[in-house]
Amino acid sequence: NSAVDTRAGSAGFSHHSEQGYWGFAQERYETVYGVPIEEDVQIDLEQTRTRFAGEWERTSGWLEALRIRAVNSEYRHREIEDGETGTEFEVRGNALRVELQHQPVGNSAGVVGLHLRKRAFEASGDEAYLPVSDSDAKALFVVEDVTLSERASLELGLRLEREQHQAQGERAERFNLQSYSAGTRYDLTDTVVLAGSISHSERAPSAEELFANGVHIATHTFEIGDRGLSKEAANHIDAALRWQGHRFRGSIDIFHTRFKDFVFADTDDCNADGVADRVDENFDGSCAAVISPVAAGHDDQLLLSRQRQRDAQYTGAEAELGYRMQINNGHQLDLGVFADTVRARLDNGGAIPRIPARRIGAQFAYEAAVFDAGMSWVHARPARDLASLETPTSGWNRWDAYLNWRPAGPNTPWTLRLRGMNLTNDEIRSHTSFIKDEVPAIGRHFGFALEYQLH
Repeated sequence: NSAVDTRAGSAGFSHHSEQGYWGFAQERYETVYGVPIEEDVQIDLEQTRTRFAGEWERTSGWLEALRIRAVNSEYRHREIEDGETGTEFEVRGNALRVELQHQPVGNSAGVVGLHLRKRAFEASGDEAYLPVSDSDAKALFVVEDVTLSERASLELGLRLEREQHQAQGERAERFNLQSYSAGTRYDLTDTVVLAGSISHSERAPSAEELFANGVHIATHTFEIGDRGLSKEAANHIDAALRWQGHRFRGSIDIFHTRFKDFVFADTDDCNADGVADRVDENFDGSCAAVISPVAAGHDDQLLLSRQRQRDAQYTGAEAELGYRMQINNGHQLDLGVFADTVRARLDNGGAIPRIPARRIGAQFAYEAAVFDAGMSWVHARPARDLASLETPTSGWNRWDAYLNWRPAGPNTPWTLRLRGMNLTNDEIRSHTSFIKDEVPAIGRHFGFALEYQLH
């Protein structure tokens, strides 16, 4: 039950002048797809997004530029079982971001801004796991770039925000949030840059984390939120070394984050059988309602998921190395390798669930006048640093390739695109997925597209 039928399109208009620009765009996305873990269940999804963007520049006074971004989105999806709509979700949202860029003051330049967001959620049907709710956020922010010398710069940021979520008929959950940061960059040479930053950020729990109580069919879980969740705070530090030469490029990034009241989806073992609890859609919250994992006739078992808060730490690193070579007739060859890793632990010593395994990879790309082609390889190591009740995940290898051909020659509107994904048909299971043990990622598959660009 993994068929997919997707349609998408977009259109836009913009006006440009010496003082700036403004424009509108609308995107429409429709898809119907099967839920592999549920027989005879399909998702019918529709999304419309309308955007406005504008920027106006001034040459006098304290204001150097004004930028406005606005988005209106409408999202709806129906869960269709045996041809009939069982549950329907609708989300309507609006966002507005206004930035005022001031004229440089000494060696400092920056922006002052306003960010507004609204979200209305409605659900109906047997598996409406969230109540009707409204979310609202208002934020003020300041970002300043300070030039310290020809080689050094400093960026400072501050954001003050008030966010609230309210379920229908319930009191509103309100959160006052503040975030601030400082980052620096130093050019060691013309090709080598050293950068680093420290920050404190705060996040309000989402409406899903607060109010969920029911079956979430996409993740095959029975989700239970916690209205008592407090805001999540993070103290973060990172450092990076990057270089960009004529042929060689590379980067090394490391980071460490300490969380206060980190919010995450956890599992239970109410019946003490050593296996994460499974329940059915009529779960009433009692241990007696937990289903034995070997019980016959329970193919629709749902993983019980509860939102919890604990102090936690994340530590990670990533590295990349690349080489680009010019060949005759303007052809280019690009080679690259990368690696990344992250370790996430709760302060009580346990691992955080669903953390990605370590990865390494490589890619090459060849670019010519009428075609370009490439291949990539990614290897994920087995996931063995497991949270309580979490199951291990095997490692995997994924090979992808592509070919783009411009039959009418370079700088022409027609392009033929061919794609091949997971060419070795490896069994890929993502450790970050709730349904990894039941449903692997898609196997070997191919894509074809004929593109025409309007100018």
